[in-house]
Formats: sequence, structure tokens, C-alpha cells
Amino acid sequence: MFKQLDFYSKHVDDDSQRVRTSTGALISVISIITCLTLVIVEFTNWVKGEVRNELTVDTSTETEMTVFFDIVFPRLECRFLAVDLTDQGGKHLHNIWQNIEKTDLELDGSVMQSGALKEKYSLNDIIKNEKDLSSEQQKALKKLEKCLPCFEATSEQDVCCNTCGDLIAAFQKTKMDFIRVLRYPQCKNLDWSNLFVHKDRGGCRVKGSINAGRVEGRLSLSLIRPFRVNATGPSGLIDFLSENLNMTHTINHFSFGKDHPALKHPLKGHTTYQPYPGFFNYIVKIVPTTYISSLSNVDTYQYSVTRYSRRFSNDETHSPGVYIYYEFTPQRIILRQSRASFLHFLVRLCAVVGGVFSVAAALDNILYTIHLTTLSKTDPLHI
Repeated sequence: MFKQLDFYSKHVDDDSQRVRTSTGALISVISIITCLTLVIVEFTNWVKGEVRNELTVDTSTETEMTVFFDIVFPRLECRFLAVDLTDQGGKHLHNIWQNIEKTDLELDGSVMQSGALKEKYSLNDIIKNEKDLSSEQQKALKKLEKCLPCFEATSEQDVCCNTCGDLIAAFQKTKMDFIRVLRYPQCKNLDWSNLFVHKDRGGCRVKGSINAGRVEGRLSLSLIRPFRVNATGPSGLIDFLSENLNMTHTINHFSFGKDHPALKHPLKGHTTYQPYPGFFNYIVKIVPTTYISSLSNVDTYQYSVTRYSRRFSNDETHSPGVYIYYEFTPQRIILRQSRASFLHFLVRLCAVVGGVFSVAAALDNILYTIHLTTLSKTDPLHI
């Protein structure tokens, strides 16, 4: 039965019979599989086409681009992170929240039940779940009907700030840094250890997009302003940060402009393990790129990156965090995708199929001839 698959039947001496062999059937099956594989490969290559690279001077007049990012800090809470953007075009954006999604994570990386946080954290959120006054103190104040002042947060006499939460809310209304409340008795139970991040707490996923100018600039994900050195002074902060701040992070995605299947993102999946505070700098060189195909033209950006980091020290003037510095090259890469005509594809297909079957037929003929020669030497009467 298997011999019936032999496409290369052989003639006997008088050409009145055709012989099918098991070897011929095996070669026929192999040739069919080979043909199908090569046909699929040829069709795939024809659909993809050929991409040609061109290098030219960038003459684009665009003034803005979009930066997309998705970064996970597994041991740094969202309430302590701020997204900032500055560039040489004069743009200075601090604690950006528009189009930014912050998601609180558990220690195992799962999303907290609170879900995604799409707005700025208020100062009340910063001390949420922290004890400001004992229940006995609250009862004593209520019994005495005592009204504690709000200090420089307000000049109104009839406003009381009996708890640390009240005092922080008052400072929030006046746009003052809440770190000042540590001076006053209502917040005497608060200190760095219960305000700041600890290693046994959860993490944060920061995902979003920002419109930036097409000039040299810097995107940073660092500590919010109340915990920056230039806002609080380095006194007592260095040792605390060294013990409690874990800056380990993973960059799930980072790109500029429109996406394209041919784009490669060097920072995708990059993880930096740093269980201490420091500056994690990424120097990004952006190359404007145009993809031209028969269906569409896409203007986007490729980039290369260099990484380095250093520890937080006493003489720093900036906050620990992730800093991405980017600048543009004056060249533009043009990638043109071209495809051969369908007639050309058919010619190549016929050549592939014909070549496979021709080689298979020749191989089968050689093997059959060897078989007859061997058989004639061992059993001449059989021939």
C-alpha cells in the first residue's frame, strides 16, 4: 500500500510495466513535505517584502512627541513617587498626574484592592492608617472642649486643628509642605519611620504618557517634594533613606511616538536590583525614524540607551529616583518596505517546486539503479 505513494515509478526492460518501490514512496513523501515548507517560507517572505535602510538629514518641523512608559517599583509605594518632566524648551512639569496611572501593588506583585489611582495623593492620604493621637488623648480633648491652633496654616481664630489630620488638611489648603507639621504637638507621634516607605510594604506600577517637546530633556520618577533633600535638608535623612528606601525597578515598556511592529525597545523588560537609595540614570539617544510601506507611512522614533547608577550621598541636591535623559540626533532613518510583483513570486514558486521534484526524481533513479546493480550481482537469475 505504501508503494502506491511513489510518484517516480520506474520502467522495466520492455517499458510495458511500471514499478513502484518503497524507497520511491519515501522520497515522494519527503519531497511533498519539503515543497510545502518552502512554499510557506516563500509566501511569508513575499508578504513581508524587503526592507531597505536610508539615512538622511532630519528636516521634520514637529515640535512635540509623546513619551510612553510603564515602570514597576516592587518595594516603593505610589504615594511617595512623583513624575516630573523638564526640557530645554522651557517646559517644567512637576508631579504630573494627567494621563498617569498609579497602581498600588502587594508584596507578591498583585494589584491591591484599592485599584488604580488616577489622581494626586492628598496629604491626608499620606498619613492614612498612621496613628496621630491616641484614643485617650482624643477623648480628653473632647471632654475639655479644647481647640488647638492651626499655626501658620490659617489666621482664622475659630478654626481648630485638634488632630494631626486636621493640621495637615489645613496646611494642604494653603499649599504648604506638610513636613512642617512635625514641629507641632498634634503630630508629635509622627516621624520619618511611620511617614516614609519601609521594605516590608508593597510597591507601585506607574504607567502613562506625556507630551514632551522635541528638544533635549529629562523624565524622572523620584520622591515627592516633601521628601526631597532640598525641601527638608539632609540632616537626619541620609541614614533613614539608606535603611528604608528600596529603588529596585523594572521597565516593562518605554518608547517615543507611534508604535510599529518593526520597532525594538532596548529598555523593555530591563530590571535594576538596587535595595538602597540612589540615582539610576538612563542616557537615551533618540533617532527619528520613518517606516514607508505600500499601506502607510509611520513617523516614529528609535533609541539607544546607556545606563549607570550611583548611591545617594550627603551632598546631593536632588531626590533619589529614576532619571531618563534624552536627546535627539540630527539624522533620520527611512525604512522602505518593498514587495516583488506577484508574477515574480509565481516564477520563484515554480522554480522551487520544480527543483525539489527534479532532485527527488534524480535521487530515486540513482537509488533504484544501485538496487538493480546490487541485485544482479547477488542473484543474476532474478534479473
